[in-house]
Parts: sequence; C-alpha cells; structure tokens
Amino acid sequence: MITHEEKIAILQEYQGLLTDRISFDAHYKELSTYILPRRSRFMTTDTNRGDKRNDKIINSTATTANRILGAGMHAGITSPARPWFRTTISIPALADKASVKSYLHAVTQSMLSVMARSNFYNGFAMIYQDLGCFGTAALWIDEDDEDVIRVYALPVGEYVLFTDHRNVVVGIIRKLRMNTRQLVTGFGLANCSKAVRNAWDKKQYLQGFDVLHVVRPNQNQQTGNLDASGMAYESIWMEEVGDPEKPALKESGYREFPVMAPRWSVTGMDVYGTSCPGMEALGDIKALQSLEKSKGKIVALTATPPMKGSASLRNQRATLLPGDMTYLDGNGASSAVFEPSVKMDPNAVHVTGDEVKEHATRIREAFMADLWMMMASSDRREITAREVDERHEEKMLQLGPVLERLQDELLDPAIERIYGIMSRKGLLPPAPRELRGQEFRVEYISILMQAQKLLSTSGIERLVTFAMNAGNANPEIMDNINWDEAVKHYGDVLGVKPDLLQPEDVVAQIRANRQQAAAKKAAQEQLAVGAKAVAQFGRADTSGKNVLTDLMAVGPPAVQNAQNGMAAVQPT
Repeated sequence: MITHEEKIAILQEYQGLLTDRISFDAHYKELSTYILPRRSRFMTTDTNRGDKRNDKIINSTATTANRILGAGMHAGITSPARPWFRTTISIPALADKASVKSYLHAVTQSMLSVMARSNFYNGFAMIYQDLGCFGTAALWIDEDDEDVIRVYALPVGEYVLFTDHRNVVVGIIRKLRMNTRQLVTGFGLANCSKAVRNAWDKKQYLQGFDVLHVVRPNQNQQTGNLDASGMAYESIWMEEVGDPEKPALKESGYREFPVMAPRWSVTGMDVYGTSCPGMEALGDIKALQSLEKSKGKIVALTATPPMKGSASLRNQRATLLPGDMTYLDGNGASSAVFEPSVKMDPNAVHVTGDEVKEHATRIREAFMADLWMMMASSDRREITAREVDERHEEKMLQLGPVLERLQDELLDPAIERIYGIMSRKGLLPPAPRELRGQEFRVEYISILMQAQKLLSTSGIERLVTFAMNAGNANPEIMDNINWDEAVKHYGDVLGVKPDLLQPEDVVAQIRANRQQAAAKKAAQEQLAVGAKAVAQFGRADTSGKNVLTDLMAVGPPAVQNAQNGMAAVQPT
C-alpha cells in the first residue's frame, strides 16, 4: 500500500501535469464549443449534465465534416465489416508452413471475433472524431468478464498524460466523479474514507466525490511475480481528499499499458498533439458562425424591414401582411410616408452567401471531407478508374504521416493489449512447436493501409509496361526482370492471402514437371517425324531414275549409311 506521503507526491505530480496541459485547455474548449460540444469534460461536476451546449453552432459544417472524417477513417482503417489486420511472423520460410498458416489465421479470427462482440468498434469510431477535432485522443481497454474486453473513449479534459524519453505516452492520471454507491460497490466500504462511509450510513448514495486513477510504469517491478508487484504498470485508485490512514482505494497493475493515446501530429517533445484539422480550421469555423449570423440578419431585414411613417399613424392600424391595407392621411406629403427605414442592397444576401460557401468549403477541405466523399460528390455520373486512383493517391499523400502515427500509437498497442488479455484467458489456440520463441508481428490490410502501399505498385506496373514495349524491339530486354520477385512483392503490397501464392518448392516442382512434359512431347514429335520418313522411304519408287536410285548406284557403303540413318529415327 502507498503511504500518505506517496499520495501527496502523486497529487503534486498531477497538479504539475495539469499545469502543463492548461495551455491547451483554452484551445480545447473553443474546439469543443464549435465542433464537439459534448466531448469535453474539464470539470468533474459536468458528469450527467444535460444543459444546452450547441447554442454557438449556427452552421454545422464543421461538426458534419468532422463526423465524415471520423467515419471515413473508421471504415478505411478498422472497418468492422472486413478483416483489417493479420498476424504473422518475420521468417517467410516458417510462415509458409501449413500448420503455421493455420494457426496464425485462427489467432487473427479469434481476435476479430472478440473485437466484434465487444464495444471495440464503437470506441474507435469516437476516437477518430476526437483525433480530428482535438489532435489528441485517449482509448482505455480493460478486461471484461462478459465480453473479454471493454473499451472506453475518454473525453478531453478528464485526463493528463506523460511521456518517456522517447516521447511515447507511458502514463495517465484521470480525475472523475463517483458517487457513494459506486465507491462502496467498487472498492468496498472498508477501503473508503470516513466521508464516504458517513454518506453511506446516511443513505446519501448519490453524493459525489472526486477520485483519481493513476496508471504509470512500475518502478519497483519484480519480474516473475504473478501479483501486482510483477506487473509492468501500477494502478492506483484514490480519493482526491480521503483520509491519511486510507491513502488508496485500490492498488493493482497491468501487464500492458491499457491506454492508447494517438496524436494527429506532434511538435518536438510535446505531450499533446497539434495541427489537426479542427485546430487548422478553427478560424474559418468561427468566421463561418459570424457570417451565418450576418446572413440571417440581412435576410430578416430584407423580408421584414423596420418601417417609418408619419406621427398620425402612432395610434392607427398598420400592417406588413401580404394583401393587407394600411390607410394614410393624405393631407400632406410628409404624412403620406409609410416605407422601410432601411433598404437592403439586393446583392447583400448573395455576397454574404458566397462568403459562407467559401468558408464552408475551406472547412471541408481541412477535414478532407471532399476526399472521403469523392465518389458521391463527383460532378459526373461516370468517373474513370484512373481518376479514382489519382484521388486515392491524393488522399494517401495527406494521410500518410497520420496513418504511420496511428499504427504506432493506436493500432499496435491495442492489438498487443487484446492479444495479452486473450492469451491470459486461454482464448487463443495452442501454438505449434515451430513457433516457440518466435516473435509475432502484425500486418495491416485495411482499405487505407493497402491503398497506402498501392502507391508503390505504380512503379512496378510502369516498369513492366516499359519492358514489354521495349521487348517488342529487343526480346532480350525481358531478361532483366526477376518475374518471381516482382509477383511476390506485388502480392505482399496488395495484402493477398499468403496461400494464393505458391511456395518456392512447389513452384520449382511445377516447373520441373512442365519441362519434363515438354521434353517428352518433343521426343514424341521427333519419333513421329522419323516414323513418317521410314514409311515414305519404304514406299519410294525405284523403277525410274531418281535420288534414291542414284544413291543405290553408288554402292553398298552409301546404302548402308542411309539405312543406318533411317534406323536412328525408328522407335525402339
């Protein structure tokens, strides 16, 4: 158990980390206000608050664009509708064995099944939206007795992060609000502070208390121990106030870091991400709301302008209803006035509308919504395959660095965490003997990951096309290409199933059989030609003068040589 002094040290560390994050908080609050009003929680008292938060959003272009970005990344990277990764090993010869292939396929399918029946994909869908809006997201993967795993997408503002010397996120401190019932049922009445126990005795079950959850590297790890002391990460639950004699509610540990904290882009050794679509488009987003207000005001002044009239109308009936009548006193020119006091320029609405469209377009471009919807937003019904490829390449050029960071900070840790949980629960098939001591690795075969790899296939295709065109003039050019390696590399880039390509020994046997068959066929054709020649020689006409009679006239040696030549081609 931690001591009271250690708890004080944790609280001081939390305040220091909170101070480091404060510079981002103002920015996060603006992003939340104009894009995702419900995805921030800077105060623990915001829990279960249903107050209106969307009043600053007049034009929802940014919210819609961020939702399209999140949905596009979810479908393109971790789609629940198709396999998006596969387990393999780094030794190709071993990976080609049937038993190894079968095992690796079974492991992949087991993990995909666990992901599908839990809330894994719901959590990832929210993470992608947080990432596009705030530049930083946090996903918590815990063990679950019912669904094997349980995923929690943490709202921005609820947590602080810290990194190691490699700028890898290795620790988190969450601050959340828990009521009396949650604390007692979750940690036991005896482990709670005096304040919680008093609230429980008074049946004040909904009274709230601030709680900290700390997960950090275990500095005193005792490798080999099966209890918390042997875990790579320590977990500490404690009340922020609490009692000196009860510094912690619960202490345990994790084999793997349970939090995935992907960042859109990172500057230097910064802990939190920067330069995400939401941050880059914030100026346009705020300007768009202001322009939308101005446009609405112009439309209102044009449709129902303020009126001016003579003083004699003060107590008289006046109307702006279509087809209705307002009677004016016509004794003087000034008394006959009843007209708009503000006359709007007819082009004002169009000019403001054009500005609104321009800002909305820039916002959609920042979130790459036009690329995600490229097929739906095409101006023509028909679009060529070449145009599709070029637009995919454009998307890949923009998303390339982000995909690499996601693989390192989100996908790899998530798969490692789930694999560890399933392994400890005995939910993975037994590994064959050949794989003992081998290190597994993951290949990503999602749509976007494959499209990223497909950029390299264009070089292969251009080389082959050039070689085939040049080969028409000089066939020896084709000898420069290693066709076997080209096909293997192309298959790896496309992410095809390994068993679609034949192993090298099978290919060698197929070619040997083909050569034997070709040699046998050539021999049979040669025998057929020889047999035909012998038959023709036997039916030759020797009654008159011809080449054969001349040969016979030369003498026995020549005839014997001719007969020997005919015998050489006869079947044995």
